[in-house]
Amino acid sequence: MKAVAYPVLNATARYWQSRATVRCAQTCTAHILDVMGPDEWHDHTNDSAFTNVGAKIALRFAATASEIVGDRAAPVNAWRQLADQLVVIYNETTHVTAEYDHYDGSSNASNPPWIHQPVPGLIKQADTVLLQYPLNFNQSAALSARNLEYYGKR
Repeated sequence: MKAVAYPVLNATARYWQSRATVRCAQTCTAHILDVMGPDEWHDHTNDSAFTNVGAKIALRFAATASEIVGDRAAPVNAWRQLADQLVVIYNETTHVTAEYDHYDGSSNASNPPWIHQPVPGLIKQADTVLLQYPLNFNQSAALSARNLEYYGKR
């Protein structure tokens, strides 16, 4: 692990650390801006649910690995704090996880040119459904079911 896996994990955590923007008001939240998640019909989005959860997992995994290999120079606490601060947006109106910042399920702007009848909020890949599997993100079974039903229609 020390010779092969850890250098990759360390570099991955440092990459996500460099991409995150931390904003502090009453509490600090972290955001990953200008990405394209698994749904390639939506690029240049902020706070992609799948991207942010993947970054959370990578940061925590790198922190644990650094402790195992004894890398005292690794910013373990900063990586864990960043993982905790990365947002996964819950839409209070629809009661589902937002695919990305400002996704509300009603926009037709993303419809590809071969779709002749507008489909509200059309998506190609239900990124939030991937949080349950393969990412095994800690969320309630009820939220996972709502995400699946909501995004399945889109």
